[in-house]
Parts: sequence; C-alpha cells; structure tokens
Amino acid sequence: MLGRQLDTLQAYFDLCSQLTGRGKAAKPEALAEAATPAETETGAANAALMRQHACHATEFRGEAVTFKATTAGIIHQMRSCVELMCQREDQWKKRLERQMDKRHHMEDLVRSLQQRIEAAQQQVGAGPLGPDFEEGPGCRLDEDEFFDAVDAQLDRMDEAASSMSLLRASRLPSHGLDPEHPLSQEIATVCQQHWDSWGASTEGMELLESDGPLEVYRSCLEQEGAAVDPILARHTVTGVSAREVAEMFWNLQYRLDWERTLDSAPIVLDTLASDTLLLHQIYKRLWPTAQRDSVFWSHIRHAEQRTMVVNCSTEVGAPPLASGRQRMQLNVSLICETELPEGGRLPTERSQLRCRMQYSARVHPGGWAPMAVLRQVAKREYPRFMRRFSGYCVDRVKHMPTRAEATSQKQQSKTVQNRSTKEEPGDKDQFFDALEAPCKYSGDASGASAPPPAVEHPLQSLDHPLAQEIQAVCRAHWDSWGASTDGMELLESDGLLRVYRHRLAQSDAALDPVLATYTVTGVTAREVAEMFWNLQYRLDWEPTLDSAPIVLDTLASDTLLLHQIYKRLWPTAQRDSVFWSHIRHAEQRTMVVNCSTEVGAPPLASGRQRMQLNVSLICETELPEGGRLPTERSQLRCRMQYSARVHPGGWAPKAIIRQVSRREYPRFLRRFAAFCVERVKHQPSQ
Repeated sequence: MLGRQLDTLQAYFDLCSQLTGRGKAAKPEALAEAATPAETETGAANAALMRQHACHATEFRGEAVTFKATTAGIIHQMRSCVELMCQREDQWKKRLERQMDKRHHMEDLVRSLQQRIEAAQQQVGAGPLGPDFEEGPGCRLDEDEFFDAVDAQLDRMDEAASSMSLLRASRLPSHGLDPEHPLSQEIATVCQQHWDSWGASTEGMELLESDGPLEVYRSCLEQEGAAVDPILARHTVTGVSAREVAEMFWNLQYRLDWERTLDSAPIVLDTLASDTLLLHQIYKRLWPTAQRDSVFWSHIRHAEQRTMVVNCSTEVGAPPLASGRQRMQLNVSLICETELPEGGRLPTERSQLRCRMQYSARVHPGGWAPMAVLRQVAKREYPRFMRRFSGYCVDRVKHMPTRAEATSQKQQSKTVQNRSTKEEPGDKDQFFDALEAPCKYSGDASGASAPPPAVEHPLQSLDHPLAQEIQAVCRAHWDSWGASTDGMELLESDGLLRVYRHRLAQSDAALDPVLATYTVTGVTAREVAEMFWNLQYRLDWEPTLDSAPIVLDTLASDTLLLHQIYKRLWPTAQRDSVFWSHIRHAEQRTMVVNCSTEVGAPPLASGRQRMQLNVSLICETELPEGGRLPTERSQLRCRMQYSARVHPGGWAPKAIIRQVSRREYPRFLRRFAAFCVERVKHQPSQ
C-alpha cells in the first residue's frame, strides 16, 4: 500500500516537472482573459508551488527507491521468519498429535487390561487371563511377556526345590526342649490337653460326614466375628502304623506331598528340640481372599502304640506380617494309635496293620471372611483332607516292610554277614551283585498307585512289542558314551559341568539335542542311576511334576512303562508324557534311558499337550589305582553323561524354548547331583 502511494506521489512530481519544463504552467488565453485579479494571483501561487514540487521530483525518486528496497528486504526477512515459525508450529503440532495418539493408545490399553483383569477374575481354572493369553499361534502375549511368565514360575519351582533340599539336609539335634525356653510351659500344657482328648465324646457336635470308618464332627463357635468352629475327625486306615502316619504329618520332607495349600516349603524359624520345631508356613492365595500365613510350633510325641503331633500358633519368634497378608491362628492335633491283634505283637504283614486316627482342629482364618462361606468350605475340605492324607500315608509305605519284618530281615542279614565279612579280590561278580541288590525296584513310595514289579526276568527275556525298540534305543545311547561335542554350542561351562546344544532348524519346534557332562564326588554310578530311575525318589528332585508318576505297566525287573503329568506353567498348556524307562548295569557303568512311546499310552486329556522325549543318563564310577572301590565317600567320583532330545508338543516360540532350556538344563543337573550326594552322604559306601 505504501508502495502504491509512493508511485502516486512520484507520478505527481513527475507531472509537475513536465508541466514546468514545457512552459504550460500558465492558464490558457481564454481563461486568462476571463480570470479575475484574485484568480490571477491564485494561479501565480500555484505555478510557484508546482515549480517547487517539480524541483523535488528527482530527490523524491531516490528516496522512494531506497524506501522500496528497504521495505522489500524487511518483508523478505519477515517472510523467512514466518516460514520458520510455521515450520516450528507444524513440528509442535505433529508432536502434540503423537502425544495425543499415545495418550489414546495408553487409555485403550488401560481399558483393555481392566477388561482382561475383570475377565480373569470371572474365570476359574482357564488360566490367569483366559484362552486368548494361552499357548498357541494366536496368543496375544509377545515373546518377552511369554518368557517372563514361564521364567517366574520356574524360579518359584526352583526356590521351592531348594527349600526342600535344605529341609532334607538339616539334621535334628539330639537334646530335648530346654525347660527355660519361653514356649516350654505352653507346649507341655497344650500337648497334655490334646493327649487327654483321645476318645473324647462327640455329644452336641454336628456330624458333617460319615463315610465308612471316616466321621467328621463340628461345633459352631464364633470369635471376633469369625467362625472358629472346633473340628473333630476320626478315621481308621489299614496298612500303616501310628508312628508312620504321625511321622509323615510332622516331618517336613513329606509336607508338600500331601499339603496342597502351601505356596512354598515350610520355613524352620528355630529347632527347639529333636521333637519340636518352630515353623512359618505361607499358603497359596485363593482369590478373592488375601494371602495367609501362620507361625506355630510343631511337636511330636511317642508312647508305646500311640503317637501324637500338635501344631499350635505362637507369637514367640514370629516374623513381621508381610503387607497384604493375613495371619492364621491354629491349634491342631493328630493322634494315632496302632491296633494290635491278639497277643499284642506288631504284625509282619501290612494287611494286618490298622491305625486309628483322631484329628482335631480349631483355626481362626485371620482378617475377614463370611462365616457362611467358611463353614461351607470347612464342611467340604476337612473330609477331603482326611481321605487325601490317609491315602498318601498308605501309598507311601505300602511297599516298605513293617518294623517287625524289617527287624527279621536285619537279623537274617547279620547272619549272612557273619558267614563272610570280607570281600575277596576275585569275587568281582558277587561284589557287583551286592551293589545291585539295593537298586531293585521298591515301588513308588511317593504316591504312584501301581503295584511293584511282580516279574523277576530281565528285558532280554521279554516278549513284548517294545522289546526290540528298547534294545535298539538303549544300544544307541550306550554307544554314545564319550561322544564328541564338535560342532555343538557350549551353553555353560562351570567347573566340572559342561552343557552343549546342537541347533536343528528343520522343524517348527526346538528339538535341539542337549549333551551334558558332570563329575560329582561322594556317590557311585549305581547310586546316581538308581535315584534317577527309582520312582520313590522322583518327586524329590523333579519339581516340575504335578503328581507322582503312574506305572502303566511293569515290563521287566529293569523296565517300566510310565505316565508323568507336569505342572502347568501359564501361559503354556499342561503337558504329560508316556515313556518306557530302562536301567542297565555293566561293571562300573550304569545307564538309564527314558523314551516316549504310543504303546499302552492313555488318551490325551482335554487341554493337555503330550511331550515326546528321548533321554539317557549314563554314569561311570572312577576307580582309583588297583580297581577297588574306596571305603570313604570323599574318594568316590562319578562321571555323568546326560543327553536329551525333547519335543514339547503343541506350540511355543522356538526362541523361548531355547532360552529356557539354556538356563534349566544346567540347573537340573546341579539340583539332581546335589540331591544324590545329599541323599547318600551319611550312608556307608557300598
């Protein structure tokens, strides 16, 4: 606009200059003649003014050009600034849009997670977050989340196994309870009350259940707004003695086998005496209730044919209550009495043993819970517990000799030993036969329901569809002793432990063969192989099992057909495996092979996946110079070679399987070797 005004002024000044230069500033003659004196004077003034403006034409032109150039430069700079500001504004606008998108995404994610949590809380037994977050190609978990979930559960299993190993390794003191201990008087009083309650009357109590020899009674009692109903249960079982039942109720190494509500192995806060412990137990959380724990002393007492265990809560030595937990208060006793036949002598056959059990409990749940719900749960769970625990005790000892039978066998053994107490150098076959005798299958004392092998013939004389397969697979594994590890990836090297893996890429699943070598001190090859093959030890070193192995068939004295069910690791599906297990001895070398088969396999349960495995453990005792077994365990060395090729079944990311196996195989070998050494360290070398 200023430029246009300058152009107009410049045109005016130029016109004034032109008119002045041509002498046309005066008016025409016609106008001059008609003009008055005043008009003449005005025209002279205008002419003078026009001449003056004509003189400014050149000067104004220069100023106008300068002004235009200056304004053009300013406008250009301002345009540049505006462009920069627009670009910066665009950038901030894009950043704002991105932040808004992120905000909307996070809001959607929060809503989605809330919906998942609500769905998870409504589901029972379908996994923490439902079928969309379980194993399968359509799983909505990414690999990191998938691995973290599996890894956390494996860590908990490993911690529980370590805790149980520590419990088994601990040795009780030989002294009794110190009379000056703060709990001494309380323990004596409470235990005497329970001891005197044997055969107490059940008048006025409500009968919750009566099923054969099992009777469960309840008295309704409220305390601080909670139901603390005393429970009294009586049961009679056959095939087990009172001491055996009480020992399995009191001894911590059996606790996780029959107590399914525990979240981890019990923690021994203090060992008060050889018969009294101070314990801390943490229980699994049952949504929507809070997690609970308990701190109590546990005492066992024997008197002839009657044995009693008392567990009673205490605040002495109790750790602080963790955030979010509630502490239960309990007063529980189990009194057992062995019924002796006429003559008052302990029978030599388990079928003649009868044990009467009296279980009493008074439990305050801590925190808040509806009384109606507590009573309904108690009505169902106490009879279940009595059946489960008594069944566990019978299964645990059904293949073991009674005390009378063991005493008889011990006397016979002493008689045999008195005949020949020295080992002759030339009697190597007899010597190894003596070593092999303890390796005979002794049944599944951990809860398997199958009978012990009734056959004494070895695999070589077996006429069975699996006989040829077993021979071929076992020969292949036997020949693999000392196999080369060239071309295999070294997963871990720690002292005497070496773990190798060979990657196979042709399958959808990770079927990488694993080969591990380990040397342990203080145990023989036969002892290690026996603990790997014999089912009575399986639950002690294999924390991934959901229950004791099931013996589908006893093919021979050295071959079993087994069915194992494993714990579910969310988000993976539960798995099982069906395989034959064979043990073979040859001088200082012993081998166990487990290989999957479809022969005799039960149908696959809904929701499960079946693993396929081919595993072997070969052990060799290193003999010192002279070729004789050392008499001290510190001089024993056993070389182990473990090979495994496992198909997980179902679907799982290869990367996760390999990452888990990289960590778990070394852990397994250390755990199993430590169990073997700990198991036999107090036994004389064979």
